[in-house]
Amino acid sequence: MVKEINRDNHVPLYIQIKNNIIAELDRGVLKPGDAFPSLAELSRKYKVSLITSRRVISDLASEGYLETCKGQKTLVTERNYQKMLPAGLRKNIAVTFPAPAGGGEINPATMPWTNEILMGIQHCLKSAGFFSTLIPLGDDKAENRKVIGGCMNDFDGFILFSEYDNSDIDLLENNAKAYVMIDRLNENTENNYVSADYYGGSREVADYLLGLGIRSYLILLSNINHYSDLYKLRGFQETLMRKGISPAAIDIRETGKIDAEAGFEAAVSYLKEKKSNPPGAIFTTGDYLAWGALRACEKMGLKIPQDISVIGSTGLEIARVMKPSLSVIHTPMFEMGETAVEMLLRMIKSKICRIPGETLPMRFVVRESIGRKQKALKQEEVLETGIY
Repeated sequence: MVKEINRDNHVPLYIQIKNNIIAELDRGVLKPGDAFPSLAELSRKYKVSLITSRRVISDLASEGYLETCKGQKTLVTERNYQKMLPAGLRKNIAVTFPAPAGGGEINPATMPWTNEILMGIQHCLKSAGFFSTLIPLGDDKAENRKVIGGCMNDFDGFILFSEYDNSDIDLLENNAKAYVMIDRLNENTENNYVSADYYGGSREVADYLLGLGIRSYLILLSNINHYSDLYKLRGFQETLMRKGISPAAIDIRETGKIDAEAGFEAAVSYLKEKKSNPPGAIFTTGDYLAWGALRACEKMGLKIPQDISVIGSTGLEIARVMKPSLSVIHTPMFEMGETAVEMLLRMIKSKICRIPGETLPMRFVVRESIGRKQKALKQEEVLETGIY
């Protein structure tokens, strides 16, 4: 899939295209010895002028990615990451993450998002010959700034999970330190982030449920201030309302936690209120919340999916083995970790501190917890969402 370039972004088109191509090289889409697209082919692919394509190829060749020879095809070169990186690096990347409640190690059962992304980060860093140091950050923003500022010179770059804010970003940029955020800080963030298409993924779910004729909904989310929760909510709610669903038919409950017990308690409370008229579907911003909602429906005597559909939006392996198996929009967590490292290493190599952000597509996976459309489907239907 070709990632669309953002023509409204202040980042020049040739730089956006160059970064897309470097990402393909890093992922092995283009391999050493492969023929690189011609000027005309590159222009058609990205819908840009020959002048822009010529600048892209020239820059890639000067940076050692391509080998050009007059009258012959341009070829992808054999690249050695170690030789391409600047001298004097510590080969160590700081990875900040939300500290587990009560301290201790990361528990995949309570921090599935963090665990999967860390696996992607560590896998990609190891392949590039780098190490990572995990730095837990808590709720005290002033203390977090002290932690980041105190270790600034110990690392070549930073990968930031939640618990960071604008002042942390300013601190890194003022010290010319390369960094990548997991998720955008807000909707105005254009650079140095990797995220998933939460809006597009939840929009796909809403369209599917509307196709089943469902007209009333409950949305369970853990924290509306979290970027991912907010955009899942917006994509789902705005799609329903654009298609004629009344706001009165869309109820929202904020649980404050991501665990199954929180989902169970919130869903049971709501279903008791709506005992005579339960919603047709429950959409949640996490798989564990959905698991709790499944148990709540069972407790209240509702059959799934005959009486009600339930959807999660993390895509954990446990969703596949739930009874009934849980339909989800799958977040590419491992790939987000890999992409964050690829972006960071490109910045370190080029000695820059800003790079256009990347949004990865999500997958809508239909399983037993959701009704099926009239057409015959495979046992597990997967719908790819696009990048918005």
